Amino acid sequence: MNFPVAFALLALTGTGCAEPRSILLGGVVLDAPRGEGQPAPGVEVTVLDADLAPYDQATTDEAGAFELRVAAAQDMFLELRGEGKVTTLFAGEAGIFDLGLAEGALYVLSEARPAELAATFGACAGDGTGGIAEGEVRAYLPGEEDSEVSLVGNAWVVVYDEDNDPIEACYLDEEGAPAPEDQGMTNATGRFAVFGLAPGPHVLEVSYNPGAGGEDTGMDPADTLSWFYKVNMVEGGLAPFYPAWVEF
Repeated sequence: MNFPVAFALLALTGTGCAEPRSILLGGVVLDAPRGEGQPAPGVEVTVLDADLAPYDQATTDEAGAFELRVAAAQDMFLELRGEGKVTTLFAGEAGIFDLGLAEGALYVLSEARPAELAATFGACAGDGTGGIAEGEVRAYLPGEEDSEVSLVGNAWVVVYDEDNDPIEACYLDEEGAPAPEDQGMTNATGRFAVFGLAPGPHVLEVSYNPGAGGEDTGMDPADTLSWFYKVNMVEGGLAPFYPAWVEF
């Protein structure tokens, strides 16, 4: 499988002759997605390397800022933990140059978030225990990233565990209520949530058909495009995808 950048699209790429063993990663952690939150001080940021071994750790200061080292030129996984916050998980690919992440790329969510999601998605959420991957699917449209135009209503999501067993997502209907089983796609809200994930590595697959939305895209309605994102889940953790990008 080809894995594009995961979660908040933490693309830390670069080119050069000499390849360092590690790079310096800095950023600001907020308490809400889309850059709309406030700085979150006292958050413990732990980075794991491609083998899921802890590599470095830092704690955000009063401005929510942190700085740590990550293994260069490989996958990385970030775990964010703070008082009153659910463990919030991100992943990406490290390049070979030091980098500062844009404010809003990383955030932590309230420990009440899992219960809120279970209530939002209804019976599909089961008992609401276990890890959760949730978010909204958006098409990459330059200049339209935060508009309703970029929401994708005909996408579907599956998470595969380390045994490659699929776990289906839950969705909302056109009005934002729990979707019935026969509406197995993101619908107008673009939202999805996958409940009951066990600790360990997972792969989240986002699929959709640009030719099935009623517009003339030149694609056969039978053609499906898929994007894959890595997830390293922890007990009771939350992996947010705001957004999970797809492309036309």
